[in-house]
Amino acid sequence: MRCGFAGSLAVFMTVFAHVSAATAQPAGSCKDSPWLSGAGYPVSVHLNGALLPLDVVREYLDMKWPQRAIETADPFPAREMIAAVAALKDRTPPKGELLSFEVYIPPGGPQPPYEYPYDEAAGHYRARNFAEAIPLFDAIVSDKRSFYRAAAAYSAARAALMLGRYEDGIRRLDRLVDDPQLVEFRAASLKLVGTLQYQHGSAPLIAARFAQIAYLVAASPQLVCRYPALVPVIAEARDDLAWLESQKSPDPREATRDPPISYVMDSLAPSMPYVDLLRVTGSPTPYGQDFGWADDVSFIAPPESRLRGRMQYRARYRPDLQAYDPSPVAARAKELTAHARARWKETKNVLWAHALAARTADIADVAIIREALASLTINPATPEQRLANLFLRRHLAAQGARVLLMAGNADQAIGLLREQLAIVKRIKNIEFSGWHRGGDTDRWSTSFVLNGGVRWLLQRRDIAGARKWANEASEVLNEDANLFGLKLRPDVQLEVLLAVNPKELVTATLAEGRTSYGGADALFAVADLLPAKTLVDMSAERSVARDIRRALLAAGWTRLHLLGRDDDALALLPRVRELFPELAGDIDDITNAWFSFTRDHAITRMLLRAPGFLPRARWFKRGWLQQGIFAVDGQNPSDGNWWCPLDTSAIKTEMLFGFYADPLRAPRAQGFWFGSYYSLPKSDRTTGVAQADQLIAWHPLLRLIDKSELEALSHVQSGPKILSERAVAWASWSNWLTWASGLDKDLPETLHLAVRATRFGCRRSGAHGAYSRAAFEYLHDHYPSSDWTKKTPFWFNEQKPR
Repeated sequence: MRCGFAGSLAVFMTVFAHVSAATAQPAGSCKDSPWLSGAGYPVSVHLNGALLPLDVVREYLDMKWPQRAIETADPFPAREMIAAVAALKDRTPPKGELLSFEVYIPPGGPQPPYEYPYDEAAGHYRARNFAEAIPLFDAIVSDKRSFYRAAAAYSAARAALMLGRYEDGIRRLDRLVDDPQLVEFRAASLKLVGTLQYQHGSAPLIAARFAQIAYLVAASPQLVCRYPALVPVIAEARDDLAWLESQKSPDPREATRDPPISYVMDSLAPSMPYVDLLRVTGSPTPYGQDFGWADDVSFIAPPESRLRGRMQYRARYRPDLQAYDPSPVAARAKELTAHARARWKETKNVLWAHALAARTADIADVAIIREALASLTINPATPEQRLANLFLRRHLAAQGARVLLMAGNADQAIGLLREQLAIVKRIKNIEFSGWHRGGDTDRWSTSFVLNGGVRWLLQRRDIAGARKWANEASEVLNEDANLFGLKLRPDVQLEVLLAVNPKELVTATLAEGRTSYGGADALFAVADLLPAKTLVDMSAERSVARDIRRALLAAGWTRLHLLGRDDDALALLPRVRELFPELAGDIDDITNAWFSFTRDHAITRMLLRAPGFLPRARWFKRGWLQQGIFAVDGQNPSDGNWWCPLDTSAIKTEMLFGFYADPLRAPRAQGFWFGSYYSLPKSDRTTGVAQADQLIAWHPLLRLIDKSELEALSHVQSGPKILSERAVAWASWSNWLTWASGLDKDLPETLHLAVRATRFGCRRSGAHGAYSRAAFEYLHDHYPSSDWTKKTPFWFNEQKPR
């Protein structure tokens, strides 16, 4: 629908073959048909995360084709579509821009004089004179000799629909679909209602399309097996349903707006159980407006749903929604939750229990969840029923565990998971019986139970509870594991947030083979605040990915040097040589130096040569971004080359996002499910630092931060300034004796590198012109013939803040 509906009629003509008794396959050929195994036929449907076989959904909701339709394989349910339109109070004609009326040429080419009447009718259509166009098209259809009959019948139906004469337009399409002489436009006719509702979004067209979708998905696999031409029509119907669900607004104030999908679903719900179920499962929950666990968050503002951003965007064009008020959405969510509860009590249909379980935070509803679980048989008769049993049992148990955990009953939640896992293990003759196998839906269950629970507890500053939940839930989910020896654990970003000491921070989350750049970003957001010695110790963990160890060691070593702790820095040179073999020559010069001043010169030269040897792990080039520590980062001069004075306020704010807020702002999880959404911390400096300080005071790992060390680093001058002034001081101290003895052999290169540092180094702390010019002039005055002098034609006064 999303692409093909706007295409030419020629495309429509080739999509669908005439379905009739003559094209039916022999009934006996259906036994081993690929349609029954899902090859090409939409045999499953997602209901709020649960991937259920469509056969089972049809059975639960008693969705069947009328006998008249089964006998003819009628793909166009005109009666149902007309009834759906009649259920609406709003039957206004479609609005909006009229898309172009395609030029139609019969298969045999233009056919005058039959072409001229069609062109006249088409002209009226293009001018939106639909009432005048319809009788002209009808006259063409009545002419049995015309080559334009099928196109005219289709165009007359389209004109009737655009005029708001919905019943007439649908009946015209029904006649066209049934007429074998008009088969040329049969495929286009089957799609027309969907085409126009996509283009114009009018409520009656949406209602008719919903009725058409509900009818088509009710076709059994055996019926589709006999009439394979139904397959693309049903597949498109399921795709359109997903699109309609994604477009509807959860805000009741939007119900009659364009597109009025929510209004249509509410109107059709009493007569269409399938639509009723979908409108409930696809709406926000009362406890988290985007299907997540969270309804409030520590240290930050109240929850902010994606809906809020949508409303703020629309407020530019919708003054009535400028003042965002979530109460209508919350009230609507509670209304639908109560409806799901009432429908369960009326029907005892497990799908309504599933809908309720996904919406409720009321611990009293755990009894309903348990009742629904008890209603599921252990070993149903068919594979489809066993599959549905497994998925429903897993999802009901997962939601029950969520409700219990949200109510503070973590032990009961784990008990429910264990109890249901014991039953799952007894399900026989199914390809996958584990909680975590079988595709996206299984992974969704583990992500929901494990990560969702960890996020919920961490958002409430309960790190002990989150660690306990991570361990116990992982243990339950791994009891039936068969993942080549791998064990399920929370997402790597959450593992970082669960760490309470540096060893856990690196070993539990970033071991070789598990390196995740999301996890690395979270780790480095913390690492830039930790003491230099802690960074060095973390780099010693050999199980950690090598590029992570390099980043940590570079940051720790450079900080020790800048803090004047040279003994500690020199003692680490063997480890630096191990992880940075490219610096072996520089390290030899440092360790073999006879005098302290020559050692200092060698250190200065090494740091000038390696702009990527950074005191901030966050900006170290790693993994596929690795450019080598000797490469200059032209895109990020202030943070990617050498260093700027440490801005502790900025680093604290980065930590607030990278370590805490981003991991807790879950991405959309697998299995058509949303994770927790909430407002991010305030991005302004003052508020962000205050929130970061609160986080530092709470989290055990962050209590390792040495504020005096950070304060000292914040007063260290920029890399270009320190290193260039050292190079100039070296040059000023140089004399014929030091040159003759070879102590100044690297001075020309060092002066050249100093000038380069003033070009590409920190630009946030002001201009570098004074020492850049001093290095430049000494190089040109004292070494005019040096190759390094020829490579240094300018000095620089760069100061653009970046």
